[in-house]
Amino acid sequence: MEATSDARKPQALGSGRSALGAFGPGPLEPRAGGPEPDETRAAIADFVVFGVAALAAFYVLRTPSLRRATWRLLKYTLFTAAPAYLWHETTRAWEQTSHS
Repeated sequence: MEATSDARKPQALGSGRSALGAFGPGPLEPRAGGPEPDETRAAIADFVVFGVAALAAFYVLRTPSLRRATWRLLKYTLFTAAPAYLWHETTRAWEQTSHS
């Protein structure tokens, strides 16, 4: 029976060595001089979220019924909900300063 070298033995996950051995770092090991894996994952996630949001905005703008509903919601938010929220917060802050 032929003896196998350490480079050919399968490595357990988390053993500190990649399964490829001399071919470079594995997918969970940081590359020398490159960004950390968590930063890379966060950047990819941000890119995916931005892409999905852009596609959703495109779909809403291309569909007339969704465009009308979005416009109504925007008008409600800007001219009813936001002023009511600001009025409530201003009143609450005024009352807190008078009790101090």
